[in-house]
Amino acid sequence: MNKPAIVTGRQPPAVQEDPSALSRTEKMWGLVDLAIVGLGAAIRNSPVLASEIDPKLIVQFLHMETVGDVLARFFDSKGKISNSGSETLITGMNIASLMKIENVVCLSGGKKKIKGIAAAAASGFINILVTDSWSAQKILEMADI
Repeated sequence: MNKPAIVTGRQPPAVQEDPSALSRTEKMWGLVDLAIVGLGAAIRNSPVLASEIDPKLIVQFLHMETVGDVLARFFDSKGKISNSGSETLITGMNIASLMKIENVVCLSGGKKKIKGIAAAAASGFINILVTDSWSAQKILEMADI
Protein backbone atom coordinates (compact mmCIF):
# COMPACT_ATOMS: atom_id res chain seq x y z
CA MET A 1 0.00 0.00 0.00
CA ASN A 2 1.55 3.28 -1.09
CA LYS A 3 -0.38 6.17 0.44
CA PRO A 4 0.51 9.53 1.94
CA ALA A 5 0.51 9.84 5.73
CA ILE A 6 -2.22 12.46 5.62
CA VAL A 7 -4.97 12.33 3.01
CA THR A 8 -6.27 15.72 1.95
CA GLY A 9 -8.34 16.97 -0.94
CA ARG A 10 -5.08 17.81 -2.72
CA GLN A 11 -4.13 14.20 -3.48
CA PRO A 12 -5.14 12.49 -6.71
CA PRO A 13 -8.17 10.14 -6.61
CA ALA A 14 -5.88 7.09 -6.84
CA VAL A 15 -4.87 7.72 -3.22
CA GLN A 16 -8.32 6.70 -2.00
CA GLU A 17 -8.96 3.90 -4.54
CA ASP A 18 -8.78 0.85 -2.26
CA PRO A 19 -10.09 1.41 1.28
CA SER A 20 -9.85 -2.35 1.96
CA ALA A 21 -6.05 -2.14 1.66
CA LEU A 22 -5.92 0.02 4.78
CA SER A 23 -8.24 -2.35 6.63
CA ARG A 24 -6.02 -5.33 5.75
CA THR A 25 -2.97 -3.39 6.88
CA GLU A 26 -4.59 -2.42 10.20
CA LYS A 27 -5.23 -6.11 10.97
CA MET A 28 -1.53 -6.84 10.52
CA TRP A 29 -0.43 -4.17 13.02
CA GLY A 30 -1.09 -6.59 15.89
CA LEU A 31 1.60 -8.90 14.49
CA VAL A 32 4.36 -6.30 14.50
CA ASP A 33 7.12 -6.72 17.12
CA LEU A 34 9.53 -4.07 15.81
CA ALA A 35 8.73 -0.64 14.40
CA ILE A 36 11.21 1.90 13.10
CA VAL A 37 9.86 5.44 13.14
CA GLY A 38 11.05 8.94 12.55
CA LEU A 39 10.15 11.91 14.69
CA GLY A 40 9.19 15.20 13.12
CA ALA A 41 10.01 18.60 14.54
CA ALA A 42 7.37 20.90 15.96
CA ILE A 43 5.14 22.26 13.22
CA ARG A 44 6.64 25.75 13.60
CA ASN A 45 10.05 24.24 12.71
CA SER A 46 8.86 22.17 9.78
CA PRO A 47 8.06 24.29 6.71
CA VAL A 48 7.84 21.23 4.45
CA LEU A 49 5.28 19.53 6.68
CA ALA A 50 3.43 22.80 7.21
CA SER A 51 3.02 23.08 3.44
CA GLU A 52 1.23 19.71 3.39
CA ILE A 53 -1.29 20.40 6.17
CA ASP A 54 -4.47 22.47 6.19
CA PRO A 55 -3.66 25.95 7.60
CA LYS A 56 -6.49 25.57 10.15
CA LEU A 57 -4.79 22.48 11.58
CA ILE A 58 -1.46 24.30 11.73
CA VAL A 59 -3.06 27.00 13.88
CA GLN A 60 -4.46 24.30 16.21
CA PHE A 61 -1.05 22.65 16.49
CA LEU A 62 0.57 26.01 17.25
CA HIS A 63 -1.99 26.77 19.98
CA MET A 64 -1.42 23.34 21.47
CA GLU A 65 2.33 24.00 21.48
CA THR A 66 3.20 20.70 19.84
CA VAL A 67 6.83 19.67 20.12
CA GLY A 68 6.86 16.95 17.47
CA ASP A 69 5.07 14.16 15.72
CA VAL A 70 5.36 10.41 15.40
CA LEU A 71 3.36 8.72 12.65
CA ALA A 72 1.86 12.13 11.80
CA ARG A 73 0.37 12.29 15.33
CA PHE A 74 1.35 15.63 16.86
CA PHE A 75 1.94 15.85 20.61
CA ASP A 76 2.90 18.40 23.25
CA SER A 77 5.79 18.33 25.74
CA LYS A 78 3.79 16.09 28.10
CA GLY A 79 3.03 13.59 25.33
CA LYS A 80 -0.61 14.60 24.92
CA ILE A 81 -1.71 13.78 21.38
CA SER A 82 -3.39 16.61 19.50
CA ASN A 83 -7.13 16.22 19.19
CA SER A 84 -7.27 18.35 16.07
CA GLY A 85 -9.64 16.35 13.93
CA SER A 86 -6.77 15.38 11.64
CA GLU A 87 -6.84 11.82 12.97
CA THR A 88 -9.49 10.81 10.42
CA LEU A 89 -7.20 11.99 7.62
CA ILE A 90 -4.20 9.91 8.72
CA THR A 91 -3.73 6.61 6.91
CA GLY A 92 -1.05 5.14 9.19
CA MET A 93 -0.90 3.33 12.50
CA ASN A 94 -2.23 5.15 15.56
CA ILE A 95 -0.21 5.78 18.72
CA ALA A 96 -2.17 3.25 20.80
CA SER A 97 -1.23 0.49 18.31
CA LEU A 98 2.37 1.71 18.21
CA MET A 99 2.65 1.56 22.00
CA LYS A 100 1.68 -2.15 21.95
CA ILE A 101 4.77 -2.97 19.90
CA GLU A 102 7.62 -4.40 21.96
CA ASN A 103 10.45 -2.49 20.26
CA VAL A 104 9.87 0.96 18.78
CA VAL A 105 13.08 2.39 17.36
CA CYS A 106 13.16 6.11 16.68
CA LEU A 107 15.71 7.57 14.27
CA SER A 108 15.93 11.27 15.06
CA GLY A 109 18.20 14.05 16.22
CA GLY A 110 19.05 17.69 16.00
CA LYS A 111 18.31 20.88 17.87
CA LYS A 112 14.74 21.24 16.58
CA LYS A 113 13.77 17.73 17.69
CA ILE A 114 15.16 17.47 21.23
CA LYS A 115 11.92 18.37 23.04
CA GLY A 116 9.94 16.03 20.80
CA ILE A 117 12.32 13.12 21.35
CA ALA A 118 12.24 13.62 25.12
CA ALA A 119 8.43 13.82 25.19
CA ALA A 120 8.03 10.76 22.93
CA ALA A 121 10.38 8.69 25.09
CA ALA A 122 8.81 9.82 28.39
CA SER A 123 5.33 9.07 27.02
CA GLY A 124 6.26 5.58 25.84
CA PHE A 125 5.79 6.25 22.13
CA ILE A 126 9.37 5.07 21.54
CA ASN A 127 11.69 2.88 23.62
CA ILE A 128 14.89 2.80 21.55
CA LEU A 129 16.60 5.89 20.15
CA VAL A 130 19.22 6.12 17.43
CA THR A 131 20.63 9.65 17.43
CA ASP A 132 23.82 11.70 17.38
CA SER A 133 25.96 12.32 20.48
CA TRP A 134 25.02 16.03 20.77
CA SER A 135 21.28 15.24 20.77
CA ALA A 136 21.77 12.40 23.25
CA GLN A 137 23.64 14.72 25.63
CA LYS A 138 20.92 17.41 25.41
CA ILE A 139 18.17 14.84 26.08
CA LEU A 140 20.05 13.55 29.12
CA GLU A 141 20.47 17.13 30.39
CA MET A 142 16.71 17.73 29.97
CA ALA A 143 16.01 14.56 31.95
CA ASP A 144 18.53 15.69 34.59
CA ILE A 145 20.42 12.41 34.32
